[in-house]
Amino acid sequence: MKPYVVWEEGTTGREVSDSGRIQDFFPDPNIVLLQEKRDQLLKLDIGTGEKTLLLEAEEGFIKSSSLSPDAAWLSFVLGRPDGRAAVLLAPVPEAQAAPPPESDWILLFDEDHYLDSPAWSPDGNRLYYVSERDGYCCLWTQRLDPKTKNPVGDTVGIYHVHQGRMTMNVPPGNARVVVAEDKLVLWMAQGTGNIYMATPKWK
Repeated sequence: MKPYVVWEEGTTGREVSDSGRIQDFFPDPNIVLLQEKRDQLLKLDIGTGEKTLLLEAEEGFIKSSSLSPDAAWLSFVLGRPDGRAAVLLAPVPEAQAAPPPESDWILLFDEDHYLDSPAWSPDGNRLYYVSERDGYCCLWTQRLDPKTKNPVGDTVGIYHVHQGRMTMNVPPGNARVVVAEDKLVLWMAQGTGNIYMATPKWK
């Protein structure tokens, strides 16, 4: 898989890396958050091709990630070797600095339920994500301390999808939420079916 970037004034995409997925953009749109390996997040300068290691997990794999609006923090979902999943925050290292050790990561949740798609509020003081902790894939949010980014208070379910025909997690493992200034965008699927009657033609 090779990531491409398309500029608004053009229609032709440009390959920006040999492999991986673009997870997010820095405030400078020429710099992207890139995942090439399962356990690493990189900063890629599209213009120069320079890559900088931002984060590396000792165990498990990084499923999805996003940058805070000021590009000072990373949020990401880490798949544990035992099958559990965790939502964590980590500071983005300064230029030329080493990636933060796991002891500097902030654990928000560690569960045996599906977790995915961490997304920051525009002010960086709240994190949205999807979880199946109540038996359905629903949208949740966690308030964060503006300075330390430690969790404040309990996580809150803000949009529950408990209808049989509606679901956020189709195909499984692909639930998504995107946060804008005044709205949330969710990936939703609706299942329908029909019952037919037929008269078999016996030979």
